[in-house]
Amino acid sequence: LKHGASLGVKDLYGGRQPPFFANPIFRKAFTEKRAETPETMSSPKKRKRGQAEDQPLWKRFRGDLSLRCTGPNVMTQWAYQDEVVPDETIPEEKCKEILAESDDFIVVVPPPEATARIRVLEREFALDHADCLRGHPMHLAMAPDEWADFSGVPVNEADAHKLIYNLLKKGSDTQSLICCVEKSSGCIRGYLHLGYFNDQTLDLAYLKVQREFQRRGIASLMLEGGVRLARQHH
Repeated sequence: LKHGASLGVKDLYGGRQPPFFANPIFRKAFTEKRAETPETMSSPKKRKRGQAEDQPLWKRFRGDLSLRCTGPNVMTQWAYQDEVVPDETIPEEKCKEILAESDDFIVVVPPPEATARIRVLEREFALDHADCLRGHPMHLAMAPDEWADFSGVPVNEADAHKLIYNLLKKGSDTQSLICCVEKSSGCIRGYLHLGYFNDQTLDLAYLKVQREFQRRGIASLMLEGGVRLARQHH
């Protein structure tokens, strides 16, 4: 509802209703995008009131934060606002117990020094959600703040760093965060955020692998480590 999922929300011209931003609609839009390629619209800068339907959705829609949508690359610029996924080496002596291991990677509970690196992957996590609809009009109808909120990622950088740091520094009885570290470089290549609600249920809240290292078994390795950590705690 916060992002326009209301029958009372209409666009500037003709009372047309924007697409809802709830999960079922997100899946529907994704299916439509897969089924057909949206038409590329080109039009003059000035247009009459009756020609509004020719405009792309992201130009017609006047929803929350949509006026800050500036084009298809705005999400990428937000996700990599510092630099393209900076590598931060985690010293071996600061890595706690190894929860899972393969030939190239290990899964550990990271130290607080890993906060900045995990935040970069967190922003890329929101970018992954947006890219599911790349090429669909809805992709340009939402601002980075909305995509971040949609995927459950904090928008404010200071708040996000504080949440991650406190979790790594102080720990929690109800949640944990583990990461996958590349042996050769000591860099974090993915993270898994876990939640514990009772002795029988393990919640896999967020699972993210750096794009360049996907399809290499890192997610499965982190799941193995997450299950082991959960059994130790409960």
